[in-house]
Amino acid sequence: MIDVVPASSTAQLDEIRTLIREFSDWVLKTFHANDADVPPAFRKLDEELGNLPGKYAGPDGTMLLAKSGDRPVGCLLGFRHDARSMEVSRLWVRPEGRGHGIGAALVKRAKDHARTAGYERVVLRSHRQMHAAHDVYRAAGFVEVDGPGVFPEIRKVALAMECSLG
Repeated sequence: MIDVVPASSTAQLDEIRTLIREFSDWVLKTFHANDADVPPAFRKLDEELGNLPGKYAGPDGTMLLAKSGDRPVGCLLGFRHDARSMEVSRLWVRPEGRGHGIGAALVKRAKDHARTAGYERVVLRSHRQMHAAHDVYRAAGFVEVDGPGVFPEIRKVALAMECSLG
């Protein structure tokens, strides 16, 4: 049984930190092994993780933790992108948890939070080669949108997606 809960305790924040470090290591190793230019989303990772909850604090943001029993298996973080949008980031499911609907459960819970917080849409940017994540987002109602229109600083290796909550 998978439980998706908002992370708030010190132990849960530590679990989020561990998962995000795994995600970061995987992204950099998989997509940027020969790229000296660390993606902007990871440039200040230590500072971000040290200041949790930071921009992910409620009610505007959320930090979701998926657990199988006592074991953390995934996470997703969200924060205020603009007055009407929540941005989700750092969707990560450990390899042993993939294929069990954990990503979908995290995305659903993030959309529920965004709706409750009064947002009209959820946006995200993702590396173009993260096809499995894109499939999860598409199944949850996300569509690809003009990247620079939503994220002026978007890189060529990223795509932008959004989901209307209306």
